[in-house]
Amino acid sequence: KLIHITAAALTGAALLFGAGNAAHANQLVATVSLSQQVMEVTVDGRPTYTWKVSTGGRGHITPTGSFKPTRMHEMWYSKKYDNAPMPHSVFFSGGYAVHA
Repeated sequence: KLIHITAAALTGAALLFGAGNAAHANQLVATVSLSQQVMEVTVDGRPTYTWKVSTGGRGHITPTGSFKPTRMHEMWYSKKYDNAPMPHSVFFSGGYAVHA
């Protein structure tokens, strides 16, 4: 199962992922493989970054599908997990987020 997060012309996302010139509108797609626990980021269709990730375990479902980011925060503190720090958060599908 996969999660696709697509962002077009989002300066904040470009800065967040370190992708390209902030004045240029990059097409960013972050794809998370739940089975492989890997996130790949493509910029304008080119594979640019790959990271190992940790997604929700038992009792903490990770949604699958295609999403657009709804908000971004340089630093966020979880309201659900005891104020845990969530640096460089990109939220999608309600309260779900990709973060460092």
